[in-house]
Amino acid sequence: MQIEIFQDKNQLYFFCFKDKDGRTLFTSNGYTDEISAKRKIESAIVVSNSIDFFARNTAPNGKHYFTLKDKDGTILGTSLEYSSKQELESAITTLLNESSKK
Repeated sequence: MQIEIFQDKNQLYFFCFKDKDGRTLFTSNGYTDEISAKRKIESAIVVSNSIDFFARNTAPNGKHYFTLKDKDGTILGTSLEYSSKQELESAITTLLNESSKK
């Protein structure tokens, strides 16, 4: 799994987890400084090893996505939107498998 930190045009820091092929699995919420983003990466690595911290959702457009929550229930990040539940489950499985290697 690849983890990238980046800064947007509003100067907020984000991180994303990517699979071995470079596809984004989920992107974090924005943080005002890089240190905070790095701290949340550690939390995200820990909780992404357990299905208990994934919440499956459906967007208003009917597409499926997940959120990853920390141990306090705070959302750490959100996945891309997927056309089918099968694609969503595949992304979750990939993240579970990839994060267990960290």
